[in-house]
Amino acid sequence: MIYIVQTMDKGFFVSPRKWNFIQEQLGKEVCLLNVFTENDAVLNLIKPEDTVIVQTRKEKIIQRIIATGAAHTGESQQTIFMTEDKDNVKQLLSECGIQFPKTVALDNVEDGHVYFVKPVKGYDSEGVDECSVCRSRTEVIAKYRQLQAFAEEKNDEAFLPLTEEFIEGNECTVAIFKKGDKTEAHGITIHLGNEFGIQTYKDKMSWSEWCEPNRNPLLLNAAINAFDAVGCQHFMRIDFREAADGTPYLIDFNLYPGLGPIDHLAKCLAINNRMGYYDILMTIAATAKR
Repeated sequence: MIYIVQTMDKGFFVSPRKWNFIQEQLGKEVCLLNVFTENDAVLNLIKPEDTVIVQTRKEKIIQRIIATGAAHTGESQQTIFMTEDKDNVKQLLSECGIQFPKTVALDNVEDGHVYFVKPVKGYDSEGVDECSVCRSRTEVIAKYRQLQAFAEEKNDEAFLPLTEEFIEGNECTVAIFKKGDKTEAHGITIHLGNEFGIQTYKDKMSWSEWCEPNRNPLLLNAAINAFDAVGCQHFMRIDFREAADGTPYLIDFNLYPGLGPIDHLAKCLAINNRMGYYDILMTIAATAKR
């Protein structure tokens, strides 16, 4: 049996619609467990012969899954911490030679530069629009204040503003899978219908994009190096901006990427390898370890 275990909070990753897609492919070989606390009795269903795709950051729940003896994709708390916020790992990325946009304090914003203002964490690019690309200090301040109000309205510090240098180039993402001692990376370029080629909330919700394979070795090597640097042991998707000279700049870690058939994790495999959705799901499950 394959179980997908998720917590019913901000870690709600598998929507009812996506669950239908998954169950259509795997049938009775998969079961979704919605877990509320580390003591949830539903976790007693998991047996040593099972496989668990973990979709929670909660340490005690991951430890309970490990204790069952089942193969699982649970990551360490250190990996979870480092991938929740890029600020937690910037020094490590620098030591590994991985480029990323530099954070700019509001007081240091100057006219004559291009900046990107986004939520410090956020979800599904919520809070990101074409006004996120700012070409003056006035534009930065306006977007900064908009996000501050948005965070206050939602009562969620994840939406507080962060200002970075803007990287001119293409939006890219790379799916990385670890199978035994082998690590695979599959990249795509995401073409979007807005002026700056950024993934806005509107674009994500309307799927106004088309993607193509990106096999730039600089991009794939940076993804694998970042994956290894944060100690990931199973699978992940990492977002980049690719500059005109091919240099990749790491934007965000997606430790729990969407598992749906048209989510970017699936697209990375489908577009590069012409892989069907069933095989994509089994590729994810194959990263589980005891």
